[in-house]
Amino acid sequence: MTAVRALREDYDITVLTTSPAPARRGELEQLGARVVRLPSPTRHPVRYLESLLLLLHRGDFQVVWMNHCIAHLHELALARAMGVPRRIFHAHQSANMFGVGHGIVHRLQRRFIPLFADGCFACDEEAARWFFPHTTWTFVPNMIDPEIFAFDPRRRRVKREELGIADDTTVMIHVGRLAPEKNQRFSLELLAELRGRGHEVLLLMCGDGTDAIRLHKEIVNRGLQNNALMLGTRDDIPDLFQAADVAVLPSWFEGLPYVGLEAQCSGLPLLVSNRVGRGLGVGGQVYWLDIGHGVDDWVNCVEQLIDKPSDRFHNPILGTRFDAGAEQKRFRSLADRTGHLPTLN
Repeated sequence: MTAVRALREDYDITVLTTSPAPARRGELEQLGARVVRLPSPTRHPVRYLESLLLLLHRGDFQVVWMNHCIAHLHELALARAMGVPRRIFHAHQSANMFGVGHGIVHRLQRRFIPLFADGCFACDEEAARWFFPHTTWTFVPNMIDPEIFAFDPRRRRVKREELGIADDTTVMIHVGRLAPEKNQRFSLELLAELRGRGHEVLLLMCGDGTDAIRLHKEIVNRGLQNNALMLGTRDDIPDLFQAADVAVLPSWFEGLPYVGLEAQCSGLPLLVSNRVGRGLGVGGQVYWLDIGHGVDDWVNCVEQLIDKPSDRFHNPILGTRFDAGAEQKRFRSLADRTGHLPTLN
């Protein structure tokens, strides 16, 4: 989304997706981007490649910007074969989250990325090590508009009233795909322990994914139906951050997650797993906690925050390299072409 805002004045942007209901499609289209759905590359690999080839043939694209979590090269190979002059691979992950087979493919293919990409970008050093262990790369961080997430007491009051949240309820928020690596089960365990200690706590879980049914069952089994809200994919994440008091990110691994930056923009204290890249600490209240020894340290940290609320008006992202406004000129220069810009994700 940040890329679309930064580049829409200079490029006609096409966003490619394989999702039947891509997140924030309406917002993308309002910004002038064209959203094109391709067949699933896992269920229909031949149709996927045919559709992509046809699009590249007809589109007269000057730049392909791929955002990937694993080293798949067929898109870049097709772009090179079709004569696309600028081909960018942007790494956003620091570990394998797709199984043993994908991990083997990743390690075999990552050495060939420079053959097909003339721009190797990474959101942080961990992602660079995972994708480009022997290749020169460029640091291109995840960027956001900090003003959208800046704390606003009025927005906080409105959203809490909309969700029926009492003033004395502490709200934790976990934003992310519902998948094992995001570790929502840990957040539920944390919630259960806080409830067991007598705290009035609500957990907002934002996102969809393969773990949705299992997590719903766990909520029921733990008797947390009134304390955990599974909100699905949302387009009001900035307002939900306003409504919250603590953000949690107990992932087993991450690159440099947008949601961690967004939480800090909102002035939220962020409890983050020690498996997440340290580059996430950009000046906000970030507490690095172990996820390998239970939830006790996390519970203690939340209790301290309940007793001593944070200053929500400090926005540490403003003016930094993660500020889309401050970095817009550099971001535009990375594409270094005029024409159409497809983003593959």
